[in-house]
Amino acid sequence: MMDEKAPVPEGIPGTPGGEKNEEELLPEEIQAQVRPDVTSELTVLSEGEEEIIEILPDETIVDEEIIESAQIHPEEEKESQAIKYFRQGLEFFGQQQYAESAQAFDRATNLEPKNAQAWYNKALVLSRLGARLPVGQGTQNIIDAIQAYDKTLKLDAKNIKVWVNRGIILDSLGRYEEAIKSFDRVNELDTKNANAWVSKGILYGKLGKLEEKIKAYAKATEINPNIKF
Repeated sequence: MMDEKAPVPEGIPGTPGGEKNEEELLPEEIQAQVRPDVTSELTVLSEGEEEIIEILPDETIVDEEIIESAQIHPEEEKESQAIKYFRQGLEFFGQQQYAESAQAFDRATNLEPKNAQAWYNKALVLSRLGARLPVGQGTQNIIDAIQAYDKTLKLDAKNIKVWVNRGIILDSLGRYEEAIKSFDRVNELDTKNANAWVSKGILYGKLGKLEEKIKAYAKATEINPNIKF
């Protein structure tokens, strides 16, 4: 069990370590590397790494009613404050000030609780913060990250990356049954995701469920005969 560290975002495009300029980015393309030395041993991230969203909330909000009100009332105090904190979260993240970044995204979600991207970014930053703290001191941050992922999923239930990242950090806490359920959801949304089956095989192995482990690996191989365990 790898419970000392959790999966974390490595870099944001537009900041040191990123690869694209802000004007080139689309929400689906804003990728960040995941360092192999700080992830769970689960392998599903090879098909969708963690990302941190760098598009401002007023440009990509999920809720249509919020989009409409933002277009009609751009001067609204509450909205402008949420954008301000969203920007601060990104800036602090680029400076590796993860506690301050998490606080900024927390303020953004308090002002715009239906903004899935702010919740998602908050979860990723908390994962990074928890991984950087000494062993045992970052556990609460990881738990808070799971809660932020859950908030994201209430707004965007079909986001595969969120289910993946949620499963990985649940694994890092030794919550294997819950992690399996996250990867079950990945397979429901993406029936060709062989890595999710490999991840479930690893988790079944940790639970001592060898028959289920073998079946999960067999399913992964059926989808991708060249996959490595």
